[in-house]
Amino acid sequence: DNGNLEFDSFNSVASEFAIYSDRYTLIIDRKFFISVGMTIAELKRRIPANEMIIKRLTDNLFAVWFKITGTEIFADDRLMLEVDAQERILAMGWIIPD
Repeated sequence: DNGNLEFDSFNSVASEFAIYSDRYTLIIDRKFFISVGMTIAELKRRIPANEMIIKRLTDNLFAVWFKITGTEIFADDRLMLEVDAQERILAMGWIIPD
């Protein structure tokens, strides 16, 4: 009734999505928290380098791959982060490859 969107996705596979509001937080493997509004530097401080691969694709776009829990393998699906000139996250989108 209040117009807010909220969803949980425990033990399930999420399809592609994108969020743009700073009122949303993405939780990876129930231990890593990423929010619209945080910076890439904050992201790198919060998530150990051995748990993710982060790559700049363009001036305002980063791709992040996460390690599959309990393995040394990184997942094919990726988190896309749109950033501003100060590398503050403006939007997040999850892409699952075909």
